[in-house]
Formats: sequence, structure tokens, C-alpha cells
Amino acid sequence: MRILVNSMIFLSCAGLLYCCTASKKTYYSYKENTYIIDSVKHLLYDSRLISYGDDLFEFRTKVGLQRSMKGDSLLSESRSYDTVGVYLSSGANKLFYEFDRFSLENNVIKVGKLENKPFGESFTFSTSEPRANVSYGPLARKVINDVPCFVSTIISNNPLTADDSVNQKVLLIKNPHFNSLFKIRGLKFIDSHYCIIGFQLYDRKQKQGFFQEIDQMRVLTEGEKAICKNMLEASKQYNVDTVRKR
Repeated sequence: MRILVNSMIFLSCAGLLYCCTASKKTYYSYKENTYIIDSVKHLLYDSRLISYGDDLFEFRTKVGLQRSMKGDSLLSESRSYDTVGVYLSSGANKLFYEFDRFSLENNVIKVGKLENKPFGESFTFSTSEPRANVSYGPLARKVINDVPCFVSTIISNNPLTADDSVNQKVLLIKNPHFNSLFKIRGLKFIDSHYCIIGFQLYDRKQKQGFFQEIDQMRVLTEGEKAICKNMLEASKQYNVDTVRKR
């Protein structure tokens, strides 16, 4: 009975997320956490993002690490974040616009091609079609940090590169209007109703892994939407590799 109830709750949440965006675009703030796994789980880095239509806002942060030690033993560890800039990345023209702050009062610092973005997530673009090299297993529902997601196993179509000891999965959000670092890169799932938001890889022989997950997802406030709209309009006034107005 509990499994049935949980499944109904998941489907209701996922359906609400999809149905709301089907009639009207909804914009989201969220984090993408990237971990490495050996004997324990380690946070490698996180990206603080805003999905805004065809564009993506990425917050450039300065991370402070505080550790409490007793001799050689780590008692506790905490991180603090200070926003030092914001990138607006465009999936349409593959450009980035760096702003000094996330505010209605802002300045454009630099404009350039996404692959030349100096900080934050790096971008590379391939002319080959990655979907030709892999297949995907059935979609499985999964709730990650209270966010309804879907997971699919990645299966290599090349027997020379296939390795049964390596488990690879793709993490998805069912929302055709959702944007992610992967979507900006041009990486798309076979079903356009889903957006790739992360990958998971685990090597059973080496007992090591790498995975990403979504966290702290919420709908933007009206104030945040106004700032995003303002910054998007401001970006249209600038040319590539310069902050001079047209």
C-alpha cells in the first residue's frame, strides 16, 4: 500500500510539473551537485543555476571552506558561498554574457563564445551525434532531493568499448521547457519532453564513481523573473568579445 501511495504522489508531482509547463513556461532556480565516490561520497563542486526559457543563468561563486580539526582528524566541514558574478548562457547563439551582479542594476563585463567562458562550467561542442553510439534503457522514476526525476541506463552500441563493470546512467527532468548545462551544450535525450540534468557513472571493479544530482529546485519569484528579463534584454545590446554597445 505504501509503495502504491508513493507512486501516486510521484506521478501527481511529475504530472503537475509537466502540465503546468505545457500551457505556460515556468522558470526554475536549482543546483547541480557533482560528486565523486570512492569509499565515501565527496562533493566535488556545485553549480547554482536558473532555467529561463532557452537561456541559462549560472552564478559564479567564490567558495570558502571551513574545517574543524582535532589533530589529524576532521571533526566537521562547512562551505560558504559568495556570488562574484553571473553568466547568462544562450543555447541559441552559443554565447555567454558575464554580468557583475544578479540585479536590475547591472553591468556587462564580458561577452564571448561559450567554449571560451573563463569560469564555471566549461563547454565543448561536438559535431558527431552521440545518440548514434549509445542506447537507453527503460525510464525509471526517482525522487532526488524532493524533485521528481527519471533515470535511464546508458548502453554502449560499440562492443569494443562496452564494459559490463561500468554502470552509466543519465538523469532527466520531464519538462520540455527546462534548461540545463547539458541542453545548452546541445546534449539532448531521444525524447524531447525530457531534459538531461546529470550523469552517473560507477566502476564496480575500481569501486569508484562520479555522479550528478539536482538539488534545491524551486519556481522563480516575480522579482527574480523581472531581473532575468532585464538581463536578457541588456545582453542583446552587446557584440561578441566586447562590452561596447552596437
